[in-house]
Amino acid sequence: MVFPPENRQLIERIVRSGAVVSQFPPGLRPSKTSFPVRNAVVAGLSSASVIIEAEELSGTRIEMDYSLEFNRPVLLWAPVLGNRPWARSLAATDDNVHLVCSATEIRELAFQH
Repeated sequence: MVFPPENRQLIERIVRSGAVVSQFPPGLRPSKTSFPVRNAVVAGLSSASVIIEAEELSGTRIEMDYSLEFNRPVLLWAPVLGNRPWARSLAATDDNVHLVCSATEIRELAFQH
């Protein structure tokens, strides 16, 4: 099962030239509990997490928490998230969380580990 369904053609293109990675068997329907599990895999496969938009309580925040648990840098897009109290607080208290404003900053911080 592809979720969201409108990504089916994208998945088929990826399969033709690469691989689609999922911890779930084909055809399994998405559920409320499957998204946090997927977020853990995304964080585990990534060298860093770049967060452009996120609410304080969201799936993106779950993925970000996994990234921090796995000791990966978390890069928060400052033009959007810099005015959010939770983002400023996290950037001030965790050395792995950075507010960024450019692609250059993202490249430098994401690949320094």
